[in-house]
Amino acid sequence: MGSAQTIAREAEQVLEQGFQAIKFKIGFPGVQTDLEVIRAVRCAVGKEIALMVDYNQYLSVSEAEQRVRGGSHCLNAVVERDQGC
Repeated sequence: MGSAQTIAREAEQVLEQGFQAIKFKIGFPGVQTDLEVIRAVRCAVGKEIALMVDYNQYLSVSEAEQRVRGGSHCLNAVVERDQGC
């Protein structure tokens, strides 16, 4: 995974292709980095674009919920974490 700024630039490039929603992976070792990425992407794409994040089984459900609560003001869509069903 790249830096918050790199991920935000990639999100802008996706929008240039006409997408109206963006899903990106997070799950950095520290919660602060995850929140920086979420905020940077939100700032880059604006409030109208739906954001979805995927922890990709990196965190437990409770850890993911805690991190998402910290960035909830930036998210307006889905948080995904496969439970291995």
